[in-house]
Amino acid sequence: MSRAKAATIPVPTTVHEWQAVARRLVPLWRHGVWLVALFALLTLWVDIRVDVQQLRSDLDRTNRAHREAQIQRERLRLELDARRRSSALEGLASSLDLAPGAEVVVVRPQEPADVPSGRLADLTARVP
Repeated sequence: MSRAKAATIPVPTTVHEWQAVARRLVPLWRHGVWLVALFALLTLWVDIRVDVQQLRSDLDRTNRAHREAQIQRERLRLELDARRRSSALEGLASSLDLAPGAEVVVVRPQEPADVPSGRLADLTARVP
């Protein structure tokens, strides 16, 4: 039995420049993964921060509008109370048969004549 000679395929021994660079950079893949993860984390943080600032400004705007609505409601309530009092006075005036041109008299409390200082506290102190 004779052995057949195996044909040898020539293997190129020249290494291209990009292959040499790739061989040097392959151990650094872990660092690349960490950098990508860090970049993604920082991007997410910035996005969340911007959303929080937007929500804060929206909340401030809403609070301001709510305060203005409360003030407006209080003003309207006061106006309604004034109109109710006015209509009650008009009803009272009509029940007393007062004409629309009736004279309005402002009544002021008078100071007691026998009190020299003019204070009511002095007068009540004298009353037994």
